[in-house]
Parts: sequence; structure tokens; C-alpha cells
Amino acid sequence: MPIDPAGLSAPAASVCELSLVIAAFHEAGVLGDSVAAIARSVAEVTADYEIIVVDDGSYDATWTAVTAAHEADAQFCGLRLSRNFGKDAALSAGIERSRGRAIVVLDAGLQHPPALIPELYRAWKRVRKSSTASNATGRKSR
Repeated sequence: MPIDPAGLSAPAASVCELSLVIAAFHEAGVLGDSVAAIARSVAEVTADYEIIVVDDGSYDATWTAVTAAHEADAQFCGLRLSRNFGKDAALSAGIERSRGRAIVVLDAGLQHPPALIPELYRAWKRVRKSSTASNATGRKSR
């Protein structure tokens, strides 16, 4: 899938704690507020995160909103698909580009409440810690 040649993305070599991947199609009107709400929620639990918005071929001002968010916040990056491939393909492109040890996928319209991000993150950390402890004692982790 073609992405925007401007490359509003962080270097692929570095790893971060958490990636938030957002599919957006004609979301110019809500994207700024959505990204701000998501950033506030994730900042409660880690400062080591990235937000990736995939513009799934919008022909409104969605890409302009993505660009503005990127210019305002270095933890924000965007991918722009050449046409509408659908939500699953957009999320797949974002996941492929993500650098996080964990990934949360969200809709740009906040159908998935950002307030749950801290809870998801803490649950992941508990499972990860438990898995690491199991491996250290010789038990197999799932």
C-alpha cells in the first residue's frame, strides 16, 4: 500500500513502549480533539509512546489535520494511503509501521474510549511481568 512520500513518521529503528494506531477516513472535523484526548490518556501511564494516524484515502482535510498534529507533537506520526483501502488495511499499515512493544488500535471518532488506555496498558504490564517471571523460573509462558 502506498504511503505519503513526506514520511510523517518516526525512525523505524527505535522502539517505544506503546504505539496507538488510529484509522481515519474523513475525520478532519474530529481528529484534533481525538488525538488530544488519546495523548492525555496515554500520558497518564507512559511518556514513551507514539500515535500513528493512518489517513485511509480521505478527500476532506483529514491529511491537513494529521500534518498539523505532527508539527505540534513529535510523538505523533501519520501515514497517508493513496486511496481508500478500508479500515482493516489502514490499521494493518499502521501496525506494520509501529515501533511499540504493545499496540492499541482505535477509531478516530473515539468509538473506543481513550480513558481505557491506562487500564489496557496496566493489564499488559501485569501480563508481561508475569510472563517474564514464569520464564525466569523455567516454566513455559503462554
